[in-house]
Amino acid sequence: HNPDVFKPARLTDMNNRVYEHAGVLSTLPFLSRYPSTATNRNRARARYAFEFFLDTDVQGLADRSALNFDNVIGQFPTLSDPQCSVCHNVVDPVAGLFKNYNNNGVFAGNVTNWYSTRNPREMLDPGYTMNAADIMPTAQSSQALRFLGTRIAQDDRFATATVKTLLRGLMGPAVLDDDTWVEQMKQVLVSSNYNMKA
Repeated sequence: HNPDVFKPARLTDMNNRVYEHAGVLSTLPFLSRYPSTATNRNRARARYAFEFFLDTDVQGLADRSALNFDNVIGQFPTLSDPQCSVCHNVVDPVAGLFKNYNNNGVFAGNVTNWYSTRNPREMLDPGYTMNAADIMPTAQSSQALRFLGTRIAQDDRFATATVKTLLRGLMGPAVLDDDTWVEQMKQVLVSSNYNMKA
């Protein structure tokens, strides 16, 4: 009962499985606000993780108006068709890191039969990028979102996204038009070790 003693919480579900708490990314409000489907496969969740935490609009990575659906290449075009893979090479590894949650955002335990393990392979391996150095180690599979959260926090874009979120909320969206000021505020945030008051 000593308030000065830190006692870490252990979050479990109805089946006594330990949750991989990873901040906002693993909360039911985030996961259920951006549900998945059998075909979406957590890509919407990845899209919003990029938007909110990495200041990246993944839907703007390619010109979607020029897509030619009459000339799709491969059984899984997201892997083999250049007009699809340009975006999916960025989104799909991060989508795989949400694998331990079902379509409605409920914890599903350590899911080991992700689409990248199937034969034929249907998606890229879960990771921060598709580069071998950024693929999630198998030993971290049960904590995939923690892997993602750690990588996001180390990315320079995280500071930019954080500053933009704060400024938009405090001063309105017009303030984001001043790139120089946003960059100055980002430097203040980083140099203060992410002290929001600074």
